[in-house]
Amino acid sequence: MFTNISPRILFALFAVSLLLNTARAQTESPIKPNDVIALVGGEDMVALSEQGSLELLLLRAYPTYHLRFRSLAWEGDTLSEQHRDLNYPEPELQLNKIGATVVIMQFGKMESFGKFARFTPFNGIFRDLLTQLRGENRRIIILPSTPFEKKTEGPDLSEQNAILAQYTAALPGLAKEYNATYIDLADHGDKEKLPPLSTRDGVHLDEAGLDALALRFGAALGLDHHPLYRKGLFTDAGMSEMMSQLQLRTLIQEKNRLWFNYYRPQNWAFLAGDRTNQPSSRDYLDPSKRWFPAEMEEWLPLVEAKEKAIDQKARELYAPHQP
Repeated sequence: MFTNISPRILFALFAVSLLLNTARAQTESPIKPNDVIALVGGEDMVALSEQGSLELLLLRAYPTYHLRFRSLAWEGDTLSEQHRDLNYPEPELQLNKIGATVVIMQFGKMESFGKFARFTPFNGIFRDLLTQLRGENRRIIILPSTPFEKKTEGPDLSEQNAILAQYTAALPGLAKEYNATYIDLADHGDKEKLPPLSTRDGVHLDEAGLDALALRFGAALGLDHHPLYRKGLFTDAGMSEMMSQLQLRTLIQEKNRLWFNYYRPQNWAFLAGDRTNQPSSRDYLDPSKRWFPAEMEEWLPLVEAKEKAIDQKARELYAPHQP
């Protein structure tokens, strides 16, 4: 078939093919069918789960993937400190319990203050956490911290961005070292499509900033080429599209609230902490039995039922529009 083609041309064709395959490998999505995606980090990651914009974006892009999202984030979490009550399970145990296959992690903003301002400890502790979260075969997605913002009231925290930039600059190298995916939050395309990462207090993202973070996340994964991405994900969409988004986002928020109640019970001390022997933690007819742990597990069927509704709505709205 190729007897009349010179070796030089064949080599050139092979080189082009190799480059194309390499480009595909580099842009391959870290999101796979049936993934369980865990969110790990501080307050912005908590808010991202509660608001649901990132989950909405990924469900729109992959409506037939049967994705599951679980937030393990906690306000105030840093690389070196994750305060939990007595006997609260370690992250590795939590990830194993939920069957996480992907971890989206964000750290660095709070670490840029205080003892981490010299930067050197950040690298080592970040590596330790990456090793722990990766486990044997989990995929890691590293989300950089968003910049500090100058507000009309309060201190000008934007001056801290020079230090934060050191931490952000280290993340692509760490991602490569650990075969993780790094999310570049810089502008990918016109700025009208990607609004600014606005904050409510100079530190934590507001509602519009959370939407912007989700949009930039999608752009970094190449989802801005998806036809649905260009139809106005969260603003300036047609009435039908906005109603569809509202329906799905509402289901997402309801599901995540149920998960929050299960993952972060208000009375952990009675559940598994230092008050498990209290009478109120045990069956009043048979004190040898503990009613609380079994009752907490009743949250999970509620979460799963809501997820089925989310799956159905995502397929109904977006599967027909897949390219």
